[in-house]
Order: sequence, then structure tokens, then C-alpha cells
Amino acid sequence: MAAPASRLARPSVRISPHALRFFEHDLLRFRRSWHSYLMSGLGQPLLYLVSMGIGLGVYVNRNGNLPGGVPYLDYVAPALLVTQAMMAAAAESAWPIMGKIMWDKTYLAALNTPLGTLDLLLGDLMWIAFRATLLSVLFLAIIVLLGAATSPLVALAVPVAVLTALAFAAPIMAFTATQERDGGFNALFRFGITPLFLFSGTFFPIERLPLILQPLAWVTPLYHGVSLARSFSLGQVEPVGTATHLAVLVAFVAVGFYAGRMTLPMALPRPIHMVERNLFVYRRTFIVIFSGFFEPLFYLFSMGFGVGSLIGDVPLGDGGSVSYAVFVAPALLASSAMNGAIYETTNNFFYKLKYAKLYDAVIATPITLL
Repeated sequence: MAAPASRLARPSVRISPHALRFFEHDLLRFRRSWHSYLMSGLGQPLLYLVSMGIGLGVYVNRNGNLPGGVPYLDYVAPALLVTQAMMAAAAESAWPIMGKIMWDKTYLAALNTPLGTLDLLLGDLMWIAFRATLLSVLFLAIIVLLGAATSPLVALAVPVAVLTALAFAAPIMAFTATQERDGGFNALFRFGITPLFLFSGTFFPIERLPLILQPLAWVTPLYHGVSLARSFSLGQVEPVGTATHLAVLVAFVAVGFYAGRMTLPMALPRPIHMVERNLFVYRRTFIVIFSGFFEPLFYLFSMGFGVGSLIGDVPLGDGGSVSYAVFVAPALLASSAMNGAIYETTNNFFYKLKYAKLYDAVIATPITLL
């Protein structure tokens, strides 16, 4: 039985039917819990929009400190549109992904089908993009109803929010695949996501930050997503700035996706499982290992001491000499290891491949050819 094609290395990244199947799995879960997804995704940003944009905005508008005299509600609304997508994507890429890897073993179950790790990665990224799109469209409707959108280009803030969500989701998924416990997520959100939310231009221009912190804000994906969405919402689009923001966001998605392709397979069954299987086998057939020990020992007694008594000492290149037993012992050690390796990679390997069909059975599990 040949290995499933999805388990072999693919020459290019493409959306396969298998990835769509895993995306469908997430949609089926969403169908039963859509209300909790919407409430958790829209509740907090909506509260920020009302309290900061409308409540605190009264005082901000009085001083008129925003560039161009923009109303504070109009200023924060597109930023909150992007940050809610970021928050949802970050949360979805942390605990739920770890659950699929370690707790409920969803990934392992999926890998018992023709799906490969790339399908799982693409399927979950499609799910995160779908969720970000749905939440962003609903939040945009609220923004329009509140009169906080001054340009029809505000509709383009939705794909910007989705791209920003993926710029966070892909790297965080790669990070999640390297974790064995969920303790690292607390640090990620407290020292990563929350500061980005507060200091990446969501509530005030980054020019108000100390000079030393402004470059740090500029290199974050959230700053570029917020700035791009705000420019569309206010109708203040600059071609060079737009291209720069898009390039940074796409770069974060690409790097995160590549990292995910590297780390996700490592989080799933590794070659150590084949080592464990062989150890279990040899536990019952340990005599095979001991036979490999005694054979060179017999040669050592026969050749080293028996024939050695006839040879005497063997001269060395430095002018010294050693007994023939000392001379031949390391050579017998190396040749014993060579013989064992040759036997394991010929007779045993052929037996597992052709007779016992062991490798066919193993490939039917999440373990791959590699």
C-alpha cells in the first residue's frame, strides 16, 4: 500500500480539497455555537467603541488634538474594527490549536485520513479568516449605523482586518505548535497582544509615544492594519503608504505560514514512536542483541589471544608496539557495529517492507515516511 499523497512533500502551496474538508469541520462546530462566537468577538470591541469613541470622545473633540480635526469616534472606529479581528484570531490560534494538537487530538484523528499537516494548517487559517470576515462585516455595519464612516472606501477595511488577523494567526499557530503547556499563552497575551492593542495607534497616534517606542510600534502588524483601515475609512489613501502597509502584513502572513509548516509536523507524531516500537519488539527478543555482542567477543578471543600468541607485539607508527589483542580489539568493535547496521538495513528492513508489511500499517497512522 503506497503512502497517501497528502503525506508527501508538495512542490507548491495550494488550497486542496482536503484543506477545505478541515475548514468544513470548523464550520460545523460554528453552526452549533455561533452565538458564543459572535458575542465574544463583538462584545468587547463594541464596549470600547461606545465608551472610548462616544464617551471619552466628547473630551477629545473639545481639544481638537487629532490630525485634521477628525472626530474621535471616526478615528477609533476603524482601528477597533481591525483590533477585534486581531483579538479573535490570536485567541483562536492559541488554546483551540493546542487543544487540537494535545488535548482532544483532533489533528491526530484527521491525519488518520488522507489529510496532511499542510491541510490542517490551511484549513484552520481559512476558518480564522472566515471568522474574522464575519465579525468585521458585522462590526462595520455598527460603525456605519453610528455614522463613524466618512468614506465609502471603509468597506475595504474588512479585507484589511482579515489580513491583519492572518498576520497574527499564522505566527501564533507556529508558536502554539512548539508549546507543551498553555502557560506561555498568558505571557503572549499580557506582554504581546494587550500592549499592541494599546500602543499601536488604536486610541491615539503613535507620534504621541516616546521617540524610543515609535519604531517598535511601526514594525508591528497591528499598526499597519490600523493605519490602513483608518485611511480607507477617512478617505485619506496614499498609494505609497498603502503599499507599505500591505507589504508588511503579507510578510507577516508568509513568514508565519512558513514557520507553521515547520513547527506543526514537529508537534505531531515523531520518529521516536518507531524507536519505541522497536524497543518493545527487542524487549521480547533481547537474545538477538546479545548475539551481536558475543560474536565479536569470540573473534577477539580467537584472533586476539589465540592468533596473537603466535604474532606477538605489533609495531606502531610512533616507534612503540602493542599486543595483537590490543591492536585488533577496536577494529573488531567497529566491524561488529558495521555488521549490525548492515543487517538492520537489509534483512530486517526488507522484512518490514515486503513480508510483514509493517511500514504499510504504520503509514495508516499519523506517522509519515520521514
